[in-house]
Amino acid sequence: MIKFKIQNSKFKILIAFWCTVLLFAGQVTLSDAFAASVGDRAPNFVLKDMTGTDISLYRFKGKVVFINFWATWCPPCKYELRYLNELQNKNKDVVVLAININKDRSDCAKFLGKNPVNVIILLDPDGNTVNAFKGKAMPVSYILDKDGTIRYIHFGFNENKDPQLWEKEIKELNGGKI
Repeated sequence: MIKFKIQNSKFKILIAFWCTVLLFAGQVTLSDAFAASVGDRAPNFVLKDMTGTDISLYRFKGKVVFINFWATWCPPCKYELRYLNELQNKNKDVVVLAININKDRSDCAKFLGKNPVNVIILLDPDGNTVNAFKGKAMPVSYILDKDGTIRYIHFGFNENKDPQLWEKEIKELNGGKI
């Protein structure tokens, strides 16, 4: 094994500079280190709900959790919300978290005023949570088992197959109950 010590401070600064350039150029991202994939433990988060109350993902440990990232500027996201609402209404043993990524809370509030839902709405205006989950498309959903492990990921929305698939997956994770 070759060991060496960098004693030149200019060289250290140069290395730090190029690491920063690579990070911001998109060659290496911090979210890659926290990429959420099937089999990974879901990254914990604390987000505000529409009333300003802090809600933590870990609060729901022991339950199957359906996390959906959406925005009011995304037509399929808005359409999908009604199906998420139906899913929540059918199954009280599942927690549905609909995380809105709009920058402005008022856009979300205005939409929900016209389209009320029974799911928990959380706000991620800075996009830190969607980035931690490595959500690259809208809408994107993650189904977690009772231990907080990601078991299923859904990109986009297809009304002809997704709601039935969600129910099948949730039933499997919930010991046969939907």
